[in-house]
Amino acid sequence: MSPFETLKLGKIEYSSRKRALFQCKKDGFAFLGQAKLCPMEKGIIVELFNESFWERFKNKEEVVTLLEEKLLQLLKTSDQIPSNEYEKITAIWENQKRPNTEVNKTTYNESLEKDLTSLFNGLNKEYFADKIEAQIEWGKGYRSGARRSFRFGSYDIKKKRIRINPALRKEFVPHYVLELTVFHEMCHQFVPPIRNNGKWRVHHPGFKKKEREYRFYREALLWEKQHWKELIGAN
Repeated sequence: MSPFETLKLGKIEYSSRKRALFQCKKDGFAFLGQAKLCPMEKGIIVELFNESFWERFKNKEEVVTLLEEKLLQLLKTSDQIPSNEYEKITAIWENQKRPNTEVNKTTYNESLEKDLTSLFNGLNKEYFADKIEAQIEWGKGYRSGARRSFRFGSYDIKKKRIRINPALRKEFVPHYVLELTVFHEMCHQFVPPIRNNGKWRVHHPGFKKKEREYRFYREALLWEKQHWKELIGAN
């Protein structure tokens, strides 16, 4: 449970030193602070203008970590952020090296039957208000030689058909990785390509914003980055 009663983004000021002003409330007291968007290797820096805020918690570092994560979540979903800032904020989020308590508390049943239709229906209801109309099926594995990339899935716009790489059925693949793959392909229908400067953009800022709504987005990307070679060998 969050130690904050409320945490809301106040005002965003864009300058050479990009920062987001925010207000957080604890024990009925409101505190004003700011989050500085720093170079990606440094992430964000949280500053509070009232230091007595920290006295209300037993472990200041844990609260700072939670505050950073919540601020990044708010920044990623804020309509005040220019589209060219989303990728930077996402990169900062992905580079944060901290444990994720929500995932640690979640037990995944890796032996469950990976039923694509049931998975699709669940995601459709939870994230898309049952607006996605598409067929979903397992695709065919690769037969070529050495490869340096792994294709998780695909979406056929004309046929409204989603295909998922069968390697994701392997027991070593976390369920949330399969879920994100299906979710990603569903986003292609929900947030279709846009034409910009004479070129079609598939993974445009609007698409990426929707994709980041998936609850274990960060964890799935981290796992994929670390295990893509194993996935290639599983085909």
